[in-house]
Amino acid sequence: MDEPALIPSPFYYACKKNNFDLVEQLLREHTLEELDRMEPNDSTPLHVACFHNSIGVVVLLLQRGFTRRMLNKYDKTPYEEISNENKHLFHRDFSTHRFGGKISLEEELPIWVRPDVNLKNIPADYLQGNRLKYGALHIDRICTQLRPMINLDVIRRFLRQAVEGKDCIYLIQAYTAETDFYKRVNHYLLSRNEDNPLLEFVQTIYFNRELHETYSYKDYCYRSVCLNALDDLNVFKKGSKISNRTFLCTTQERTIAEEYIRKCNTADQHVVMMIFRIRHSYTALDVQHISEFPHEKEILIMFDSVFEVTDIIQNDNANSEIHLTEIKPTYRFINK
Repeated sequence: MDEPALIPSPFYYACKKNNFDLVEQLLREHTLEELDRMEPNDSTPLHVACFHNSIGVVVLLLQRGFTRRMLNKYDKTPYEEISNENKHLFHRDFSTHRFGGKISLEEELPIWVRPDVNLKNIPADYLQGNRLKYGALHIDRICTQLRPMINLDVIRRFLRQAVEGKDCIYLIQAYTAETDFYKRVNHYLLSRNEDNPLLEFVQTIYFNRELHETYSYKDYCYRSVCLNALDDLNVFKKGSKISNRTFLCTTQERTIAEEYIRKCNTADQHVVMMIFRIRHSYTALDVQHISEFPHEKEILIMFDSVFEVTDIIQNDNANSEIHLTEIKPTYRFINK
């Protein structure tokens, strides 16, 4: 006797038919994990919405945090299924300031310190970044710390996948997802309160040797910032040494960093392109192929990296470049 055909869910068909009202209703009635899954036909609701260019539904699913990296039976991501004219729906809004842009001085300055300043360091990890291997990443404690946060269940799912698969890739995907999670992580790095469970997340990424050996990046990367005046960044002086207290989101593509400052009013603001030269392993991760936004070509610079300001170039009255070269390798891994 033939087995009964496996039929995709009503939610899948609602996405396929661009039934916005029903999609919205089912999103209210079900959890993210109940709906964002591989269907019996080896496709996902986001895949089918993209294939049929159901624009309203695609936007709704992306806002809800549906995963962008799942492959269907044709080995395609949802991004690859949508038409070229609609691929911009998958792009991050420039107002997020992921790679810079119009950032307040109060947000930017605390990131940068002189490396000789006596500030609290991240404790050495006795598990050497292997919390996932030993089941020592406490998801519930982390999620409790994050409350209230929009789309917290998106982050909870990534953390659970990391624990179940013992794979740091899901932690990187959590950091690159379009939620406030990465901002909360960096806010923790500014305070470095050892009672904050986000320490576990930070230690796992920072100290995991396999992650860094697999995705280590050495080359140039870019970040941009709009300021009221160049003097606002007087912490950067040619020949000085500077260190970043948080993770730093940069991109391999200068044009992407430039997009974040394109809308700055240069009559009132100074546009600065920060050009980083990464020279050592374990300083930065090339997360392009594991990010939720692969087209951004993101390079994630580790906190407490040390740079020398090798040049400051003022191209015109409102545009400058700050060149930073990494000078101090990181020796945080115990030799095997």
